[in-house]
Amino acid sequence: MGSRKNKGNTFNTFQEVNSPKKFFQKLKKKKVNIPDFSLKKKEHSNWLIKSSKSVGGNSVFFSNTKKYSGKNWFYQKKIVGEVFSVQFFCREENIKILSACSIITSKLGTFPFYLKGIITKRLNYSEEKEIYIIISTISKLFSLNGFNNIDLIYDEKDKKIKVLELNTRPGLSTKMNEKLLLKFFKSKFSFNYEFVNPEFFFSSTIIYSRANLMITKEHSNFLKNLPKNKFSELPLKNDIVKKNQPICLLHLKSKDKRKLENKINAWTHNVITNLCNI
Repeated sequence: MGSRKNKGNTFNTFQEVNSPKKFFQKLKKKKVNIPDFSLKKKEHSNWLIKSSKSVGGNSVFFSNTKKYSGKNWFYQKKIVGEVFSVQFFCREENIKILSACSIITSKLGTFPFYLKGIITKRLNYSEEKEIYIIISTISKLFSLNGFNNIDLIYDEKDKKIKVLELNTRPGLSTKMNEKLLLKFFKSKFSFNYEFVNPEFFFSSTIIYSRANLMITKEHSNFLKNLPKNKFSELPLKNDIVKKNQPICLLHLKSKDKRKLENKINAWTHNVITNLCNI
């Protein structure tokens, strides 16, 4: 155990990244572009209240609709622009961008920004260059190691890419990057790799239940017959899936983004309709 090399982030890194005060103050000091943020109350519709422990948007609200307090909560000014994430692998000063994904959110119950899924995004040269500088700065600042996700937003007003948050844990993009990740974990960064925009658009979508479900034998048989290369995280017989909770993940690809979006909608409708009608 003592000689085993750590291929992930340290506990100290997790602590710093999950402290809004430390994280954003360090970024501000290094002049990394970030939205306006505050640890003091900002009860206004153009401010959000967020938790650093938010998962899939379950702790992101308009600040004039929710009241929370604690060291994990902070206020962030709402920005108009495209939200996307970038997945990257780093070891010491070697950094490799694996993919970029548009983040799709929707209102679900009382949650205004619930994560619906991701679709790979193609980067132009200037975007890739700007993102690499951001990732390089943050990697050194927090001594990042291994697989990481960073959420960004392109501010339409300022025409700049700004950092929303950093996730030092595997996320929804893991499935689409699993082959590359295995290579990185097994290698010493000796093989040649440069980021190239993918020929296909890839997606990972969370299918949420529209009603409380107890997974019966009939439900289980339907789920088992779904294509294994398209679905993962399926519930088991006798599992209880509550309304607005995830049922499973859907993974698709297409050369045409519009066709991919249509496939996502069709498969999602198929799964929800069949499960609810059994």
